Amino acid sequence: MWADRHRAESAAQALGGITARVDLESIAAHLQVDLHYRSLEPGTSGILICTAETRSLVVNQNHSHTRQRFSLAHSLGHACLHHTPGQEQVFMDQIIRRPRDDRASKGSYFEEVEANTFAAALLVPLATLHVEFHDSPVMNPFDLDESYLRSLSKRLGVSQQVLSFRLLSVGLLAW
Repeated sequence: MWADRHRAESAAQALGGITARVDLESIAAHLQVDLHYRSLEPGTSGILICTAETRSLVVNQNHSHTRQRFSLAHSLGHACLHHTPGQEQVFMDQIIRRPRDDRASKGSYFEEVEANTFAAALLVPLATLHVEFHDSPVMNPFDLDESYLRSLSKRLGVSQQVLSFRLLSVGLLAW
């Protein structure tokens, strides 16, 4: 899973998304993914359709802005990590509303875990965290000011859940 984090970090850095909200539309264009916002079924967040010649992504315009950004970043993860050039593939990002024992919601599908990790790394680059938490020791989650996390997640255009996952995954937050 280090490779997917590195790819996401590189994509964000190459396109200037280091200390501000990452411009996912520019990253999609750079990766030659045609991006569209359309109404989809309520449980579908995004659909990435890859053909031999093109890659098109449709994001559900009816979902919250943070959900749209995560779905876009998640699908870009599939485009970078799982699409085999020249092959036709479809990746569907669906909201899991089944009990937590469902395999996908537990992260049992390796590609979904990779795409989620890629998305978190792309949306919250390590360089951004270094700026935000300069010289900060590993934090206990109970020591963090919730209003600060809310503010930071809003500035980055991500949910608090994505921000917390990212802080945990890079070792800036410990349970």
